[in-house]
Amino acid sequence: MDDLTGLTGEFYVASQLDSFCLHLANRFGRFAACEGTAGLFYGRCEAYRLARAADSAGVEATHVTQALARCEAQEVNTIGWLRTNNWSLPPGGGDYGWSPSAGRRRLAVRLYASAMDANVRTAACAAAATMPEARDIPSVMPQQQRNKVKTTPSYASSEVRGRRTDALSPPTVG
Repeated sequence: MDDLTGLTGEFYVASQLDSFCLHLANRFGRFAACEGTAGLFYGRCEAYRLARAADSAGVEATHVTQALARCEAQEVNTIGWLRTNNWSLPPGGGDYGWSPSAGRRRLAVRLYASAMDANVRTAACAAAATMPEARDIPSVMPQQQRNKVKTTPSYASSEVRGRRTDALSPPTVG
């Protein structure tokens, strides 16, 4: 997964897993995609519910139920972080003097704004609407503006290397 993410970007991988989770005919593949997208990307607790539905025999029911509970607890922190942090660059840089570039923040907000869970998606879009570099992302723009935009500039995927422990990640639940 890390190789694919490094070559294409987190948004692409999340989009593919989300699509498989929602539409794959093979229930085993759908289960794996749902579990993968929920475990790797914030704002996708709904994928655990879909995984539970794909596991008709209930083989992984205990694991999925526990993972869903952790995800829902983390989602509260994620939404709070999105609302309070508002994606701003910290004064004087982030941890250890590092601060995310505008392109990196744009890629991160695209990922959060594509969340399956409506509350996370809403909080991400509200925060992103205040960021000049993210206002052209279709899920962030008001509907009338979406119709006017023909292309969305892309940024190199090499800018997105961090995982949930970087400066653009919300705090985690112990």
